[in-house]
Amino acid sequence: NNETSSDGKYQVKLKDGSASVVIIAKVGNISFSSQDDPYVTATEALQLAINTAANSGRGVDLLQDITIDQNLTATTHVDVYRNGHTETYAPGITATNVSFVNGQAPLASLARLLGNVSGTEDGNNIVIYEMNDGTELTTTKTYELYLDGNLIGLNEEEAGIYSYRGNTNELRPIKGKIYINELTSGNYKLKSSDNKVLDFSIDSDGNITGNVKKYNKPDSGSSIYATSIAELIIAIQTGMIRFNYLLLIIPIIIIILLLLFLIRKNNKKVSQ
Repeated sequence: NNETSSDGKYQVKLKDGSASVVIIAKVGNISFSSQDDPYVTATEALQLAINTAANSGRGVDLLQDITIDQNLTATTHVDVYRNGHTETYAPGITATNVSFVNGQAPLASLARLLGNVSGTEDGNNIVIYEMNDGTELTTTKTYELYLDGNLIGLNEEEAGIYSYRGNTNELRPIKGKIYINELTSGNYKLKSSDNKVLDFSIDSDGNITGNVKKYNKPDSGSSIYATSIAELIIAIQTGMIRFNYLLLIIPIIIIILLLLFLIRKNNKKVSQ
């Protein structure tokens, strides 16, 4: 049952009387919820979802019937997909650059899809190395990443390296660092399992504030080059490289012996 507080914001009560959260909307795998501590109204949760969608080029999935009691706005046009739910505007409330449409949000807008194909999709690659208080990251703890107050899932590419959008919520560092690729702009918070936090933000121009650094993600060519070097080192260490040297040396020896034979034969003819 929904209960309205004195300040007009509501919370949700379970049967045992305890407070809970309600997921109002989603953008991809990111959920946006109303809650009571601190208070977040359904409209505020929806606005956060719209902000994220505007930055990422995605649509918003509406997951609850909603009464919109604050103006909605977006920096670029955003579609909110009803998913069978309804929206009701309070008197005098408007939406700028926001449209409600029937159906379910596609995985990505056409612009973002083309960006993925061409490799020009915007994103920020960062490395995290310490918390707000200077505490270093450690493998004995796990970490969670929040965007605008909402827990987000990441894709684990390999140990300690993640990319935006995925199903992994528990992050683990490698050698005291967590690498995250393709982050959109927004306000982020990293929380450790012992309740330490790191706050950082990325603006629309890719400028970053907080104890994080940008890094250049190696391209596929660099990875192939590194793999080739590693294989060469392993081959030398294990002696596997000797076989390749034999393939080169044996023909040279044969050629030398053949030349010596021809020279010796020619000298015999001269002496006769």
